[in-house]
Amino acid sequence: MAEGEVRRDMWGQEYRTASADCAAALDDYYAQTMSFGRGRGRAVLRAAAADPACALAALHAAHFVGPRDRAGAAAFLAAAADSKGKATGYERAVFRALSALLGEDRDTEVAIDRHFQLLKEFPRDLMSLKRAQLLCFYVGRPDTSLKFVQQVSSVFTTKRCDFVLTISIF
Repeated sequence: MAEGEVRRDMWGQEYRTASADCAAALDDYYAQTMSFGRGRGRAVLRAAAADPACALAALHAAHFVGPRDRAGAAAFLAAAADSKGKATGYERAVFRALSALLGEDRDTEVAIDRHFQLLKEFPRDLMSLKRAQLLCFYVGRPDTSLKFVQQVSSVFTTKRCDFVLTISIF
């Protein structure tokens, strides 16, 4: 598959794909995930299938299948690693965070730290904010979840911060 063009996701983060179908499926995955939609799994797997060389699609697919299928998650992480050389800075940051969460040497504390680094560099990445918030919820760290929200809240205007305000309440 071709190297792919640099595109922007719905929050402005750059990623590389050679497939318009992959880009559309990632947009659908984001929308489904942010609204707890049932179609998020189909969407992310469709994105990864549409462009196996898209690191971002492979990373999100790894995160989706990880809880049920460690071998599948490892395969998606390997696909993302194979694409790292041409990946954007954003894709590499997501790779670092998700490798700590899903990789062979997974470590929750390292994953949390890498999500802080990712969101410091890419504070508009609501997908990673949501992932970090859920990670904190599952390990019983509401104080850390609030720190994530406080770290990124300054970049959102009042019209675009419904999600950020909502998770800060919880």
